[in-house]
Amino acid sequence: MLRKLSEGQRRTIAHWAMEFVVVVFGVLIALWLQERVNRANEANTLAAAEEAIHSELDDNLMILVAHKAVDQCLSDRLNEVDNRVSDGGRAEPITGHPLMNLKPGAPGKGIDPIYVFFDLRVQNTAWTSAMSSGALARMDRKKFNKLAEIYGVYRMIDDALVRDVDAGNSLKVLAYGTDLTPELRAQLISAMNVAARDRQFLSNKTSPAYMAGEMRQIGWNDKAAMDSRIADFTKSMHGFGVYLRPCAKPFANPFATH
Repeated sequence: MLRKLSEGQRRTIAHWAMEFVVVVFGVLIALWLQERVNRANEANTLAAAEEAIHSELDDNLMILVAHKAVDQCLSDRLNEVDNRVSDGGRAEPITGHPLMNLKPGAPGKGIDPIYVFFDLRVQNTAWTSAMSSGALARMDRKKFNKLAEIYGVYRMIDDALVRDVDAGNSLKVLAYGTDLTPELRAQLISAMNVAARDRQFLSNKTSPAYMAGEMRQIGWNDKAAMDSRIADFTKSMHGFGVYLRPCAKPFANPFATH
């Protein structure tokens, strides 16, 4: 068919064919470059989200490190509560902070809570943000599943911390000389049992060593990061004139044992 065309017509067809090839090739190149840019952006977004999650989990782990350090203090206070509640009649006041020696002028000086932990709450902002934005779409599925599992455990930890606040509020009455009616004694025993169960859960079932082991499974061995957090936490505490009682142990880095 092309043989029937004139030389000029053949040149015109060849020209338009070349134009078509150039345009198609240009579009394909543009699409390929756009895909590369999209992949790079997604990789950067994933890296930023993972870094934020990583830091957030280190902060959450510090809560368990702190709890482990004061576990004996909490146990001693629960035994003291148990003795008061079991005596019957009028309970003698329980005095002294369960965890801390407060220097004169320190925040909270003169206030003697009966049962209290540090004012710490589990954080999940980085995880929630990454989930809602789709930043984790390209994350390895095994790593994603492990992170979801870790955050699931921390949700249970946060629930325990909230219950401890409620239990401590219920036990405040023991700061005063109080007639222990049967109804009040039942309430105090219930609060004490809740606190005791949560202490066991936080100290044993979800120990710092256990959660550090979970993080190691996704390649995070954060000894240096936890050393830094422990130092900052201690410095901040001492800066406010707050020192732990002798029943407390030093903050221990759970990544330093392996």
